[in-house]
Amino acid sequence: MNRLTFGLSLLTLTYLVFSFVEQLQAGELSSQGLTFSKLKVAASIQSDLLPVEIAWHKIKVDSIKAKLPIDKTADLLKSNNDILTFGEKKYILYGIFNSNHSSENNSTFILIKRLNNQTAQEVNNQTSLLNIKQGAELSPGVVLKKVSSNTITFEHNNKVIEFKLFESNKKVQATTKKA
Repeated sequence: MNRLTFGLSLLTLTYLVFSFVEQLQAGELSSQGLTFSKLKVAASIQSDLLPVEIAWHKIKVDSIKAKLPIDKTADLLKSNNDILTFGEKKYILYGIFNSNHSSENNSTFILIKRLNNQTAQEVNNQTSLLNIKQGAELSPGVVLKKVSSNTITFEHNNKVIEFKLFESNKKVQATTKKA
């Protein structure tokens, strides 16, 4: 039985080897008859972006800007309507108020906040608002003289500075105080 198994295995092996050699020879003959052409490369891609890509990049940048924290001090400085400047010091006007429950005749005051030398967190902090009444000193040498419905008048270094609230062309008018 072992001899029969050995004989069949040997016969199968020789058959497989001869068929493998025939396939190699057939492949060499067919490859000699083939001619190869050059590989064609696709046209180069233009470096210009397509309109769809431009729109996609714009949307991507807009979404990134929307996720960034908003700097409120930059917005305050852009809206220059309510900014009062005395030399190097800048203040933003938050409102003019009249206290009716006060027994004083002169009960008008303004809410103001200093902008210079502050971080964005300090500017947004509500405790940094200053309540300035008529006749009170805003900073050294700057005194609130008069508040009316359309002007705020300060005295600074013997000059009267008048901020007009509803005129955009002539915002500040300074006059020399007569002694």
